[in-house]
Amino acid sequence: QGHAVECGCKPGSNRLSASQEHVQADMDAAVTISTELASAARLHAEHLACSLRDGSYTPEVLRPR
Repeated sequence: QGHAVECGCKPGSNRLSASQEHVQADMDAAVTISTELASAARLHAEHLACSLRDGSYTPEVLRPR
């Protein structure tokens, strides 16, 4: 199960791994936000991840053409 990713390399020579359970930033950065804002952001992110997983959320950019 998965999606084909084209990178210009010989097919099958590379593998892309992604997870909706783990997120890693590509830079070291930190900002201070309120506990309330952090909680709201986490709830929104969890809701989005669940709805993407179960297929109930399909924004225009994610719909197949």
